[in-house]
Amino acid sequence: MNKTRATLIAAAFAVLSLPALATADQPVSNPHKPPANPHKPASNPHTPTSSRASAPSGGNSANSPAAQCRAERTAMGEANFKSTYGTNRNRSNAFGKCVSRQSARQAAARESASRTCRAERADPNFATAHGGKTFAQFYGTNANDRNAFGKCVSRQARATTAAQQHAQLTAAATCRAEQRSDPAAFKVKYGTNRNRSNAFGKCVSKTVRAGG
Repeated sequence: MNKTRATLIAAAFAVLSLPALATADQPVSNPHKPPANPHKPASNPHTPTSSRASAPSGGNSANSPAAQCRAERTAMGEANFKSTYGTNRNRSNAFGKCVSRQSARQAAARESASRTCRAERADPNFATAHGGKTFAQFYGTNANDRNAFGKCVSRQARATTAAQQHAQLTAAATCRAEQRSDPAAFKVKYGTNRNRSNAFGKCVSKTVRAGG
């Protein structure tokens, strides 16, 4: 009788322990966590991030140093372009050197434009020479014309860069025509290093300085 009673008590204890064991296997929920929004769309793993979507064009602008160098390479021809800008043994760094030089030219153009715009802004007779408009009114494009100085610098710098590039391309075309007419005489006339390999670059520089 006592043995049977002990068995029944042990069985009852085991049954009562089952819910506690099942609960221990479940993760504890956070009572402060807000409920999930059933209307929220799932994230798309293929959607580009904002930084990727707004990545720069990598020099595709017509006024970028890389674009200007591509134009020069076309005007000069590959061999002349390499001899003009290349500095390593096989001239393979020509394009990079050209981009560096163009970048320096553009930086100088911006600095020059900044000086010009400061002088214009300080000119008491600016409005008289610009249809009665003040410096801010003439260059400004936003609601209160506060971007006037920046717009002035951009306009002046672009004009200078465009003029320089036009002169460079015109000189390249002139020199290439002269080179084709008599390559040997061309090297003798313009070359200054030991093998006269810098003849084309020297011709372009001289022609630009002479005004095309």
